[in-house]
Amino acid sequence: MHEFYGRKQPRNFCGKKKVDLFFNQNFFTEFIANKRIELFSSLYKTLSLEIGIGTGENIIDLSLRNPNKGFIGCDPFLKGHHNIFKELTLKKKKNLIHTNLTFNRLYGFLKKIRFQTIYLLFPDPWKKKKHKKRRLVNLKFVDQIYNILEENGQVIVATDCNEYFDLIKTNFLNKKLFRENFINSNSNNNIFPELAETKYFLRAIKAGKKTNFSRFQKKIHK
Repeated sequence: MHEFYGRKQPRNFCGKKKVDLFFNQNFFTEFIANKRIELFSSLYKTLSLEIGIGTGENIIDLSLRNPNKGFIGCDPFLKGHHNIFKELTLKKKKNLIHTNLTFNRLYGFLKKIRFQTIYLLFPDPWKKKKHKKRRLVNLKFVDQIYNILEENGQVIVATDCNEYFDLIKTNFLNKKLFRENFINSNSNNNIFPELAETKYFLRAIKAGKKTNFSRFQKKIHK
């Protein structure tokens, strides 16, 4: 896991937008993370996590279609968070909380939480050789994901980078902590019906790229 690289705040994101977001009850920073997560997790029997919410389409859609489930999203970019803020305010929904913490920082507050599903959609592939060390998925990441999944919990992955997809599979299957119970490589279709067609999925289609989908299920070691 690596800390965030790049611009966290959009150029036009300031003033009222920032105040509205940071004082919204669905959004939390590191200073209140522990209390917010503890309270939120006590309200829902089923929890899901999206790591890297992008512009927010998927986690917004999931929360609206599953009002009895709780969703947590993390992403250091603020643009997606503001989209979530606007949508949840409009729909008056409270089953989604989100943070600008990186997963590495957020993980420290999740050790008592167990998720049914974790979504990892179009993580940055960092294609340049000198940048590959910045990639999110490595063996440490897989161990952390295993620790916060419930029994038979699942990780749903999507990426349009074939080389990164192969590396993700290698990391998840390396320690025999997970089994891959579904794979569909190089598809133009959204394979998992619960997933929204996100900005990055549609961008891949427009660019003539096909998306790799996979589901990794946590093994139970007795």
